[in-house]
Amino acid sequence: MKIEELAKTAGVTVRHVRDLVSQALVPRPGGSRSQPAWGLVHVQAINRYQKLRAARISRAEIRTLPERTDDVPFSVAPGVTLLLAPKLLGSGAEIAPIRDELEKLLRRVL
Repeated sequence: MKIEELAKTAGVTVRHVRDLVSQALVPRPGGSRSQPAWGLVHVQAINRYQKLRAARISRAEIRTLPERTDDVPFSVAPGVTLLLAPKLLGSGAEIAPIRDELEKLLRRVL
């Protein structure tokens, strides 16, 4: 797909796509320089970026996520911190099974 189609599909501007690519927050397109190829991986990367920014994660932090080997902490409530694997952040993973397991754990330990 062309960059204009990518932008429309992701709900952003072409300028925003180019900015995200220049900041290494979205991968460069495949194909050649004269005919770049954008695809689903780029739409997913933009959606992930938007979810993480909505969660108030900075651009700098988002940029380092692929390199992180440690889990990312999130304060859930006083005295409760949730650690998430970087690959899960903004992935669109199904939350119901995670929520159910977390509820079971909290009922056992609290």
